[in-house]
Amino acid sequence: MRISKEALALSVLVRRVRVGATPFGWEIRRDGADNPIYASDDRYVSMDAAYQAGHAKLSKFVARREMPSGVGVDRPWLAGGAGAQSMTA
Repeated sequence: MRISKEALALSVLVRRVRVGATPFGWEIRRDGADNPIYASDDRYVSMDAAYQAGHAKLSKFVARREMPSGVGVDRPWLAGGAGAQSMTA
C-alpha cells in the first residue's frame, strides 16, 4: 500500500492548549493551511498521549492506494540475486 501525495501533506500538531492536569491537545493540519482540518476536544496528560491519539485519528483521514501491479515484486538485489552488491567486500 502506498500513501497518496495528499496524505503526505497532512500532519498532527500537538500543543499545550490550557493549564491544568490535562493541558495538551492535537490538531490535524494540511501543509500551508492556516486552519486545522480537525481539532480534538479531548485533552491529554502528556504530549505523547496526545500525539498517539492524533495519529490514530489521522489514519482515518489518510487514503491508501494500492501499488501498481509488478512494482516492488522482483527485487533481486534484496534477495542477493543478479545485480546485488556485497556489503562485506
